[in-house]
Amino acid sequence: MNIPFQTTRSVASSNTSHSSVPLYEMISMALLSLAISFFIISLLNIVFFTSSGDISGFWTLLTGWLGFIVFQFAWFANPLSFLAVSRMKSQPLFALFLSVLAVTLATEGFIFNEIPTASGSEKIFIREFGLGFYFWYGAHWLALCSVLFKLIGQIRRR
Repeated sequence: MNIPFQTTRSVASSNTSHSSVPLYEMISMALLSLAISFFIISLLNIVFFTSSGDISGFWTLLTGWLGFIVFQFAWFANPLSFLAVSRMKSQPLFALFLSVLAVTLATEGFIFNEIPTASGSEKIFIREFGLGFYFWYGAHWLALCSVLFKLIGQIRRR
C-alpha cells in the first residue's frame, strides 16, 4: 500500500516543478504588463507640484534627461529599465543588474527639491510629488520584479 502512495507523491511533486516554471514566466509577463501600464499612467499625471505650476509626466519624460547638468540622474532609470526588460530573456543576470541600477537611480528622484530653469539663477521649488511620480517609481520596481521572476523561471527550468 505504501508503494502506490509513494509513486503518486513523486509524480505529483515532479508535476509541480514542471508546472511552476511557466507560472514564473506568466507572473513575469503580468508584472511587465503592469509596469508598462504604470509608466503610461505616470505620463498622463502630474509628477511634481511646484512653486510655479504643475509638471506633467510627459513633460518630465521629454526634458528629464537634462537633469545630468545638475547631477540629477533619476531620469536615466527609464532607458535602463527598457534595456533590462529587452535583455531579460537573452541575458537575465545582466538584465537584473540593469534593473537594480534603474531602481537605484529612480530612488534618487526622492531627493529632488528644486528644478533648475534656463536662466540658471531662478529655480522652481518642488512642493510635493504627484501621483505620476509614484506610478513612475512603481513602474521601475515592477520591471525589476518582472526581470527577477523571469530569471527564477529560467533557473528552475535548468
